Amino acid sequence: MLTRRQVLKRGAVGGAVLMMPSGLLTSRTLAQGRSPLKKFRTACPTPGESWPVIDLRTTPATTLNLKPFQVEVHPRFGPTTNVWGYEPSDGPAANRSTYLGPTLIAERGTPVDVTHNNQLPTTPLFPADPELVPPGADDSRINTHLHGGRIGDTEDGNPFDAYGDASGQQEVPPGGSQTMTYANEQGGTLLWYHDHALGITRTNVYAGLAGGYLLTEPPGSPHAVDNVPTAFDASDVPDPYAEDEDAKIPLHIPLVIQDKTLDTDGQLVYPFPWVPEFFGDTCLVNGRAFPYLRVQPRRYRFTFLNGSQSRFYNLKFTGRVSITQIGVELGPIDSPVSVSNILIAPAERADVIVDFSKMPIGARLRLADRRLPKGVVSPTKPLGNCMEFRVVGPALDGPDPFAGRPVLPGWDTDSPTPRPGNNPSTTSKVTLEEVVDAADEPVMAVVNGTPFMERDANGEMTNDATAPYSTEQVPNGSTVDWLYLNLTADSHPFHTHLAHFEVMERWTFDAETYLVDLETHRGGGNRADGVAPRPPEPTHPELWDPATYPDPFSQAYEPTLKQPNDGVPPEEKGPKDTVIANPGEITRIRLKFDLPTTGPGTATPAHYVFHCHILEHEENEMMRPLLIT
Repeated sequence: MLTRRQVLKRGAVGGAVLMMPSGLLTSRTLAQGRSPLKKFRTACPTPGESWPVIDLRTTPATTLNLKPFQVEVHPRFGPTTNVWGYEPSDGPAANRSTYLGPTLIAERGTPVDVTHNNQLPTTPLFPADPELVPPGADDSRINTHLHGGRIGDTEDGNPFDAYGDASGQQEVPPGGSQTMTYANEQGGTLLWYHDHALGITRTNVYAGLAGGYLLTEPPGSPHAVDNVPTAFDASDVPDPYAEDEDAKIPLHIPLVIQDKTLDTDGQLVYPFPWVPEFFGDTCLVNGRAFPYLRVQPRRYRFTFLNGSQSRFYNLKFTGRVSITQIGVELGPIDSPVSVSNILIAPAERADVIVDFSKMPIGARLRLADRRLPKGVVSPTKPLGNCMEFRVVGPALDGPDPFAGRPVLPGWDTDSPTPRPGNNPSTTSKVTLEEVVDAADEPVMAVVNGTPFMERDANGEMTNDATAPYSTEQVPNGSTVDWLYLNLTADSHPFHTHLAHFEVMERWTFDAETYLVDLETHRGGGNRADGVAPRPPEPTHPELWDPATYPDPFSQAYEPTLKQPNDGVPPEEKGPKDTVIANPGEITRIRLKFDLPTTGPGTATPAHYVFHCHILEHEENEMMRPLLIT
């Protein structure tokens, strides 16, 4: 069987089935011999005593040390699980190591500086795949990305830094440091920071390099949501991790859901060198395996974040609770909407209000991962029960102050994260394609038929973001439409750096026929032999320009607008940074590209990326350069 690099040198990229359950099978093999973990034996961490909070609203600078340490993921193993993480170096939370990293709180309109000191060992917790990293690169590099942030390109933590960009920004080896300036010129929401070093994003994040970033609205802002709990509202339930008996669990709690695999000694395991996707057998919520959370019979606000490598979650509560969704990744949706389940792909967020008021004290209910909705395709089985909610006293003395309907500011062109509007300047085709070798084995996934960046004659990546047809080139300040044409067998969550967007509509179409016509357009090829992709110097480069691709709305492909709501449910109608593109569908999104007006890295041209947030796909090679001109 050819190696992936040999395939790259040959240029064997094209359409076939990549998604196989080998990641799941490998995960089971890694956990072989370990009996199932007992569920609901440990309390879920919440921001405060068990999950440090760093408030940057009054002191807009902090330093985090990235280092190895041990934590308790499940009581069976005690505090022996080796992880990597972020440890605050100053303030009340100094020298407290937690998994995940501390929650940073900032305010819209106030820039902040976050310094990351790489104190990691030179030997990584999980070895790098040598075929996915730049030659000679250190395997413990870091490059921190604020996911969803409107940030200058030199502060973005973007993979171009593996080669050094024009400003000299580079990824940071052990012993080095990087300071990121975040302008905070966008609406209040839950962002998150995670590592984005080229070729090792998936292993660094799996090791623990991720944390929350809560951006708040200024006092009195007309753009804030109202009649909902905030991070500063506390319940009457004591924090089980606090030494201070007066410390209470908050009413607004981020719930970061990840799947991992633990071996018989309680250590995280990850397949080497590469799998098409990774699916773990253990659900972690806020860094603990199958935890429980004590709640009063009242309303709580949970902001769900899917921090998994590849897994989609379709979350449902047992018991008599009502769920009202109020927001997505980058802010509030148009209006509150009642939902029965919470569907989140990797990197997506869902801001919801859960009403426990009809549950009696003493009741226990579960949050379970169920089968995905029709049309959303991922090659694994759901995890089942992920966490438990225990309804405890005291009962409220009087009415719940948040019992009324949530009041949302609405999403329009004047919002801090503005609605893109109705006049896109261009429409671009973005094909999602899968790669197999001659033995029909998975090799990689690509966007518009091309791996990340340009490659030389030896298949090595080069730092040329401006080469024709290799980059979406977008004028700063513009609004554009992209058509994600999913020609693969599975759903992909696509994330765009810098931009925010609105999901406009979804169509079904004959993707198989389209793929055949696209291959013919590019010069033909035999799918059984691995379709000929774009070589380093194509004979006819114009054939690899997406503008010349077949029209997906041609009647030859039987395009059909999905109903109802044009295939876009109301709980998705808000400012997004990640979208699910399903197989056999055209997903139209409308993007707004605006560089921040303050801070470094705001000059054009500016380099960014967009990519699938299934991390195994992103790094092999479903990521493309993005140039802001």
